[in-house]
Amino acid sequence: MEATVNGVTSRWSHLFADTTEELVMFAWKLRLSQAWIQYPGTWKEHFDLTKMVRLKALGLGAISVPIMSQEWVDLQNKKREQAGLPLLVKRVDSADSEPASELTLF
Repeated sequence: MEATVNGVTSRWSHLFADTTEELVMFAWKLRLSQAWIQYPGTWKEHFDLTKMVRLKALGLGAISVPIMSQEWVDLQNKKREQAGLPLLVKRVDSADSEPASELTLF
């Protein structure tokens, strides 16, 4: 589904990484401004990518993974655990089968 963000209409994705250093280095390869990082320095940090930038990221070796709600929680818990923060709890039932996010890139 397309959305309009700051006047740009596209199918949006998120760029995540295991560490801030990995995230910033990959964003640099994509020519993304470090000022565009969302939630910098927190367990939620990521970059928003347009469809075209996502395709470029894939060409540079990013991995596209559909994220289900529990998978997103697991990813965030990994980062929260590293930061010494309390873990999130999410119980997934059969009704929770739609992706929480279209694509997440690591």
